[in-house]
Amino acid sequence: AVHEYVRATTLANGDLSMELRDFSRSESNGTSFFAVTIRVHGGRGELDLMGSAIVRDDPWRAAACATLDAVNRRLTLLS
Repeated sequence: AVHEYVRATTLANGDLSMELRDFSRSESNGTSFFAVTIRVHGGRGELDLMGSAIVRDDPWRAAACATLDAVNRRLTLLS
């Protein structure tokens, strides 16, 4: 969904693409979390972004939050 948003906005100018590099669920000290790594290819080269989120009630929500954490506040830097 983030990839489609970026492609549809004027930020990308058609030159931006995202690639999911790693997506994993782990546990540390009894707390489950997701870690996501995304590689962005754009006009300014390549950039690896990482995000994470703790699993509370809904693991799907945590996965989405980890992805959003990776790209949050960085979209304008990528164009």
